[in-house]
Amino acid sequence: MKICRLFAFILLATTICQLADETESIPTNDGHTLRS
Repeated sequence: MKICRLFAFILLATTICQLADETESIPTNDGHTLRS
């Protein structure tokens, strides 16, 4: 189901955001850092 896939994507994105909060300077796709 699409809802299950969407929920999994949200969980993955949340995990990535939490990891990014722990590591202060991860470059994003456009070359900027997440925390300036």
